[in-house]
Amino acid sequence: MHSEVRRRIEQLADDDGAVRQQAAAALGEMAEKAAAAVPALIKALGDRSAGVRRRAAVALGQLGPRAREALPALTRAQNDPIHTVRGAAWDALAKVRASTPPDD
Repeated sequence: MHSEVRRRIEQLADDDGAVRQQAAAALGEMAEKAAAAVPALIKALGDRSAGVRRRAAVALGQLGPRAREALPALTRAQNDPIHTVRGAAWDALAKVRASTPPDD
């Protein structure tokens, strides 16, 4: 695993919500290198901070088909009490599904 990805995954568990948000955003921008971060981003969808949950959803959407395992968690995030998180989850689902080949 790339050292920057590892560092950002660790930051998703930081006590500071701003650090967690920044880590989720950075992982989404790393694309292919960040595929190993999908489980941590799925966990971040349950973060106590709405900003972190929203950034995690955005990051998963940026990962596209590499985030296929996040489909169930993103589906649940569509029911988040915060509308910006719900919107990010809807967008992410569309991006992951649009680029995910159908099951045979």
